[in-house]
Amino acid sequence: MADRGQSSVDHLFGALQPANVPPNWIKRRLWLQWDIPVNAVRGERHHQDVISKLPGVRRGLVDKVRLEPVAVDMIREPDNSEDRFACRAVVAGSLVGYLSRECASVLAPQADAAGATSWGICGAVVGGSPGATMYGTPLAGPPIDGRS
Repeated sequence: MADRGQSSVDHLFGALQPANVPPNWIKRRLWLQWDIPVNAVRGERHHQDVISKLPGVRRGLVDKVRLEPVAVDMIREPDNSEDRFACRAVVAGSLVGYLSRECASVLAPQADAAGATSWGICGAVVGGSPGATMYGTPLAGPPIDGRS
């Protein structure tokens, strides 16, 4: 039975802490030490062309499961007419989706109270394999140091 996004909320907010991941986390391959990313970004199906062309994402299908690290910028959209807690997920300057409503409803008030309008979080591009041809951008771990 689906948990209505609760496992994503538990994973992301159980790990929330001040930024502590160095900006070169991808190059240092630190992401290999973290738990499996959680599917907390929604709407990726509308951005497949963008996701498949992100820097660092290998083109075409791969034989095994794709898991390629990316830095995800979360940007608050308090004036979003669909969701007052909306947080846009942006990778390399391109919109890839939105933080799930379940996660955004918990995180947005905290971000607003802290005066944060954007922050970075570690993520990954998954999919693009014969068993999972659609791409996704789950969130992988702690906040990235050097982001506001």
